[in-house]
Amino acid sequence: VLDLGCHFGFHAHYLARLGHRVVGAEIDPELVRIGQKKYSHPNLELVQVEGTKLDFADSSFDSVLLLEVLEHTRNPRGLVAEIHRVLRPGGFFILSVPNAASYHTVGRTLFLNLKSYYRKMETWPEFATDQRDHYFYWDPFTLYRLLNHQGFRYVEHKFFDNLKLVNFLAR
Repeated sequence: VLDLGCHFGFHAHYLARLGHRVVGAEIDPELVRIGQKKYSHPNLELVQVEGTKLDFADSSFDSVLLLEVLEHTRNPRGLVAEIHRVLRPGGFFILSVPNAASYHTVGRTLFLNLKSYYRKMETWPEFATDQRDHYFYWDPFTLYRLLNHQGFRYVEHKFFDNLKLVNFLAR
């Protein structure tokens, strides 16, 4: 399993403890260093990588996780193409992204003073917290097109939210 954008490696470590061989890959070398100190397991390797230039052989992983990462990359096509390259044929690509059509995104658009908000965003550092470092927002249709154009076949999607009403309406 490749856990790409693994942060400290929490999910990678969990999967390694379940018996999977896991590579946790992260762009930030400081997060990798902290993760290496915090999590160790014989089935786990934490490495620093650049997402659009993965230093792994073609078809070298059975599964790739990309959890809450795609919205942070400047080159989503390049990232997804690299994931497709390192994933074995018939393997699984599991990803999660914030939904651009979610209630909080729509609410922010409707109720914020966007002119003021956008001007404030200009002064935020490149990697800030919260939604500030999202380069893209993905709705299910746009995400499907991106993945399909890179050679992935649709299997399944699910919406998750803490609000019961939103889950009910999504059905």
